[in-house]
Amino acid sequence: MSGPSRDCLIVNMSEEGVRLHSEIPELPNEFTLVIADAEHPRRTCRVAWRLGFEIGAKFTDLDRLAARRPSACAVLA
Repeated sequence: MSGPSRDCLIVNMSEEGVRLHSEIPELPNEFTLVIADAEHPRRTCRVAWRLGFEIGAKFTDLDRLAARRPSACAVLA
């Protein structure tokens, strides 16, 4: 996914997705969200809903991120 960057405001975020406020109505259905100073600064997303200037999106990189997490025994060692 590539294209021009667009500013947005994160209204709410969870492990599974994000709620954004964006004044750009043509935000594509799939995009990469770049979050400065985050544990995972680049998240791939798919729009789940749109309501005016707000967008709900699911993270589509959950499987990839889960594979990177250490196992419980590695954390305890």
